Amino acid sequence: MKIFAALAIATTVVGCSQANFESEPVVVPTEKGPVTCQLYGHNQVVWDKAILMPNTISDEEAHEICINEGTRRLATSSKR
Repeated sequence: MKIFAALAIATTVVGCSQANFESEPVVVPTEKGPVTCQLYGHNQVVWDKAILMPNTISDEEAHEICINEGTRRLATSSKR
């Protein structure tokens, strides 16, 4: 039974494409320069990532900036 449940979940996830949830790119100003983020959906931040950043910011830092922006937007939208 566990195998069938795992297979059903995997099939559902495979059929789901991140592209279906993409927002328009969002530019987040920082002290080191603007970071362009690809945010996904309106109720999660797991896939949010940086797609363009200045050379002064590492990939990890840029992705964190985007996740923080997605989290901020999520918190703002849930207060309405």
